[in-house]
Amino acid sequence: MSNPGSEQTMQFDPDRTFGEIHSDSKSLHERIEEIIDIALVEAPSDEAPKLRFVTPRDYSRAWYLNDACTDYDLTAPGYQLDYIAVSYCWSYSKSKDSMPVIPRYRLYDALHEGLPSRRIRCPEMVFHRAFAFARKNRIRHVWNDQECINQEDPEDIEKHLKIMAQLYQKSTWTVAILSTVLHTADQLRALSALSAGHSTQLMELFQTPELLDAMTHALKLVTSDKWFTRTWTMHEQSCTHPAHL
Repeated sequence: MSNPGSEQTMQFDPDRTFGEIHSDSKSLHERIEEIIDIALVEAPSDEAPKLRFVTPRDYSRAWYLNDACTDYDLTAPGYQLDYIAVSYCWSYSKSKDSMPVIPRYRLYDALHEGLPSRRIRCPEMVFHRAFAFARKNRIRHVWNDQECINQEDPEDIEKHLKIMAQLYQKSTWTVAILSTVLHTADQLRALSALSAGHSTQLMELFQTPELLDAMTHALKLVTSDKWFTRTWTMHEQSCTHPAHL
């Protein structure tokens, strides 16, 4: 992303080189200094950031078993010991053809009580998969940038840029939502065995040529996902526990 010039308009330019974006090394240096002034501000690392979270509106123990929950709250800024931070590409795209019908999710803003709900801003599949992971791990607070940062408020965006490292460090889980689709049951089986790390499953995996071949193809598919091409994902990975894909 770049925003050269006085208009400060964001451009999606992952294929452009620094030389194409900036006229000379002085211009690049000035831009880096500007980014440092805005984003790289030291903050106390021992204090949990004050964040907003998405959480089920009608929470009960049964929520963990209810994948049809449609109503969620966007909390007021506060502290949570247990939450899931979601990492994904805004341009996320994945076919829903083989998926069950995804609920029509609604969000109620705690800062604007009495107002009607709104549709979620992040991709539906990202929201759906993030809360599927949340239910499985019995954590009901989820953070993602499109819902929990006011994208129309430059001050809110700047505030979160300054605490992004803490945000991921303090999370209980960081989940990377990929759009890669595996093509065969063997690919899924091989990747599951590899991620589980059980000795008996790994032994079967490496002793079965078909599964070994399936694992190789699955890993190529996963690592070619768009999520691995973004510079900011490297920052998120370095700030957190191992990301769960």
